[in-house]
This record gives sequence, structure tokens and C-alpha cells, in this order.
Amino acid sequence: MGVSAVFISTLALQNLPFPSNPPHSQQDFLALAIPSVVSFVVLSSIIIRASATKDVFSFLSLNSLSLSPPPPPTRTVVARWIINTLIQSRKSSCRDPDYSL
Repeated sequence: MGVSAVFISTLALQNLPFPSNPPHSQQDFLALAIPSVVSFVVLSSIIIRASATKDVFSFLSLNSLSLSPPPPPTRTVVARWIINTLIQSRKSSCRDPDYSL
């Protein structure tokens, strides 16, 4: 159940007369019940599929993987990055013909 169930229920509601409140006929009851029933079935289907997918992929031990951020860079890494950036900027500025020392 998914998008097609929502589509078919929308088509059915368009063909049914607008329900009166309180409902007097079976068509009124049907027109009032269709959105709730379809929403429940679609939501249940999504939950069941999500839980089944988790069980299928659990053998890959994906649960042990975490999305934690990487450790912060050490001082040496930062120092190397700064030195490399300065070297690159000086190299590029020395190539500039308008650059004067």
C-alpha cells in the first residue's frame, strides 16, 4: 500500500457525494471512513516495511556503525595546513607580474 492507495481513495471520494454530518446513508459512512482507513493502512505498511528492512540488513552489523563526527584535528595537522596554505599563497603571489618585494 502506498501512493496508489491514496490515489484510488481520492478517486473514490470524488465519485461519492459529499458526506453529511451526521451521516445518514452508507455512502456518507463510506466517504467519512475512507480517508482514515487508507491513512492507517498506508502508515502501517510503511512501519512494517521499515522494520523488515532493519531486520534484513542487521546481519551487516550496520547498527554498530555510528554517525559521530570525526575527532578534531591535532595541532600538528593544523600547523601543517597553515604552513601549506602560506606556501601556496606565496607561490601564487610570486607568479603575479605586479608582485614586488
